Amino acid sequence: MYPLSASLLKRLDEYANIQYLYPLMEFSKYLINKYNHRIQRNHGAVMTIDEALQQGGLDSQNLRILLDQFIDVWYKINLKSVRHGCHTPKFVRPHLREDFASKTSLAFVLLNKSKDDSSLLLTACIHTLANMQNEIVAYFRKVIVNETILNTRVFLNAIRPEHMLRLDESEIGNKLVENSFIINYEYGQGRDLIYDYEEIEMYMRNLVSSLCLFDT
Repeated sequence: MYPLSASLLKRLDEYANIQYLYPLMEFSKYLINKYNHRIQRNHGAVMTIDEALQQGGLDSQNLRILLDQFIDVWYKINLKSVRHGCHTPKFVRPHLREDFASKTSLAFVLLNKSKDDSSLLLTACIHTLANMQNEIVAYFRKVIVNETILNTRVFLNAIRPEHMLRLDESEIGNKLVENSFIINYEYGQGRDLIYDYEEIEMYMRNLVSSLCLFDT
């Protein structure tokens, strides 16, 4: 009866990670623009992110802000494994959050198409999150609306915060309470809620209908 809500809620723990895609891309894109043609991959493999930050010069403040945002979402991501092509690395963070910048190589965040796999985990994570959103959009088009409806397709290096699904348990919980009816609110009697699932379904549909497809 409420197909989109059921589909999203079933995998809410996974889909909640999509909102972290933008900070991952922004930090990596910034570093690529800054270093990709000015540093060899072998140098990037031995230079840490902290060392790169210390050499940041006039833009070190911007770099620090983007790094802090990257670290914040990197340690919030809740995935066991990720996929890029035929590669399915486990999503493992070998360093503590506070040690990430001092113990992680610059090459880890310099997305590349070369044969070395220094940035494979980040690349696979980004593509996994992007493909999750593509799955949601494809399901919406197939099950909820006419297949001929087109969604905007955006390259990953051009994404903006408004392009992504932002959905997590707290937001869903708040929305359920907002769209509910209080049956018993007498003092000491607690309260019983009846959720308006039809309203929730419409909210989900409006949310997904504005999402773009990512060109992966």
